[in-house]
Amino acid sequence: RRATPAMASVRSCLVGPLLAVIFVELSQARTVTYVQRSLLIDEGNGVGEAHGTMNLDGCKAFCTGTALCKSFSFSVELMSCYLKDKRVTMEDVGMSEQFFDFYTYFQLVVPSDAPATVRGTNPTTTSIAVAWVAPETNDCDFATYEVEALREATGAVWGAVSGCSGLASRCDPLCVATGLPTQSGWRFRVRTTCSNDATAGSDWSEASPV
Repeated sequence: RRATPAMASVRSCLVGPLLAVIFVELSQARTVTYVQRSLLIDEGNGVGEAHGTMNLDGCKAFCTGTALCKSFSFSVELMSCYLKDKRVTMEDVGMSEQFFDFYTYFQLVVPSDAPATVRGTNPTTTSIAVAWVAPETNDCDFATYEVEALREATGAVWGAVSGCSGLASRCDPLCVATGLPTQSGWRFRVRTTCSNDATAGSDWSEASPV
């Protein structure tokens, strides 16, 4: 595995005056890790190429700096670099063969961090407000938050809860769980889902305290 530094947009949700949630983008260096495999038969569409002028590190930097590049093929002998728009996965390795001395290098996906500090507050007879800290999403293009609830006293399994679905705003990490048979004994957990890659979603958060 080899890492190449790159400029990236790191997205953070900050709480400002009057509890207004502010969306901030900070440009800073991040690390993109490439994994080498034999040349894949299905490489995706080309998004750029360079011949006879690049070494491997130069090709990695070329891919990292190109918006649509998700993997590339590189030949040491020919010093040729072909960028591709397909982010191949470990499962794709089974569809591989070597073509001369070309090899495919694909970007290792960094999944979203899990939401943190999940809490249930302001209980009523039928509802509980649920809030958490928005995570860094890394290679995940945020789609939604998923929220599940569990009432420990009943020994039931985790399940979706009314009022906490369709949460498509990353910087609005809260919902009001409704339709609960009682306001006590409930725990909640949250995770992120992604629009670009299902494997980039987060694990479930730690469960909220009862």
